[in-house]
Amino acid sequence: MVWLIVARAVQGIGGGGIIQIVQVVISDVVSLENRGKYIGFIGATWGIASVTGPLLGGVSGMHSTHTIRDLFPHRYSLTTYLGDGVSSSTCTSAGPYSPTHLLTIL
Repeated sequence: MVWLIVARAVQGIGGGGIIQIVQVVISDVVSLENRGKYIGFIGATWGIASVTGPLLGGVSGMHSTHTIRDLFPHRYSLTTYLGDGVSSSTCTSAGPYSPTHLLTIL
């Protein structure tokens, strides 16, 4: 039980750090006029995901006779495929860290 508490604490610190890094990057890259819009998009995404994620997970766990291996039969998760798409799109002539390129990702 102690290990579970420690792991959840590390997870919370990491999640909070990721949220703050996103806020810092947005404030660094986006102009002051558009900053509120992008912060609003991130907040809306976080709010929707916080509600729908656990609900869909609970429904799929309660009403399914399948195991997790039946639901995800492939070897790689969806985030692996999405990560490959993002990493291949970041190789542009403008460079992966240019402000205009970061805005196209957002």
